[in-house]
Amino acid sequence: NLLNNPNIKIPEFSDDRTIQELVLNDYLSRVHANAKLIEQRQVRSRLGASLYAVLEPSTTNRPEYLGYLVSRRGNFAYVIQHLQTSYRAKEMQVLLATVAGEINIPSMPPPHVEREHSDLPLFVDLKNSTAEQLAEWKKVARCT
Repeated sequence: NLLNNPNIKIPEFSDDRTIQELVLNDYLSRVHANAKLIEQRQVRSRLGASLYAVLEPSTTNRPEYLGYLVSRRGNFAYVIQHLQTSYRAKEMQVLLATVAGEINIPSMPPPHVEREHSDLPLFVDLKNSTAEQLAEWKKVARCT
C-alpha cells in the first residue's frame, strides 16, 4: 500500500515510473543493500507499464540473480520477483510476465474475460464506504 507508507516517500503528483523506481530503490536499500543492479528498464505487462530490473545479490557464495517486475495500480505497488542461479534474460522476462498475467487483482478482469467497463475502480475506501457501495464495487470488480 503506497498511502502513507513509512518506507517510501512519494512526492505529490508522481507518475507511475517515478513510483516504480522509488519502490525498487526501497528494495535496494532495505532488502538488498549490497546488490548490484544489472539491468533496469520500462516494459509493458498485463499490469500495465512496469519496471523490469535484475539484481545480483552479494549475500550468498553462489551466483544468484533476482528479477523484479514493479507495477502500480491505484494506491498499490505490486512487486513480482523471480530467482535464478544463472542469468537467462529471456527466461527471466517470460517468467515474470507469466506470473504478472496470472495475478488476480480486484477490479482487473482475467485476460479471457471481455471488459465491460473502461475504467474500473482500482480500490475502495473500506473505512468510509457504505455496505451498498462495497457491494457495488465487488460486483463491478468481479470479486467473489
